[in-house]
Amino acid sequence: MCRIFDVIFRITLLSLFVLCMGITLFYAYRGFSELERLRAYGDELSSQLELEHAQHDRIIFEMEAAMTDTQVERLARERLGLVMSNEIIFIHEND
Repeated sequence: MCRIFDVIFRITLLSLFVLCMGITLFYAYRGFSELERLRAYGDELSSQLELEHAQHDRIIFEMEAAMTDTQVERLARERLGLVMSNEIIFIHEND
């Protein structure tokens, strides 16, 4: 009689072990799937970011290229205080 209980006990333990392993693998697979989904989403965002950087660089280049000589001259006078070689500079004593 004791032998039958021992066999039933071992079968029950083995069944619980298999059940626990199955549940563990199920949740591990779900976590792995979620991780893969998030990695794919991260790759997609990285690609979008690269495109945005390229577009930003292109816009900056176009803006700089669109400046005319007159605009460059005006900015040089205003920001850098540059003057042409044939111009006469008047300095006020109050300045």
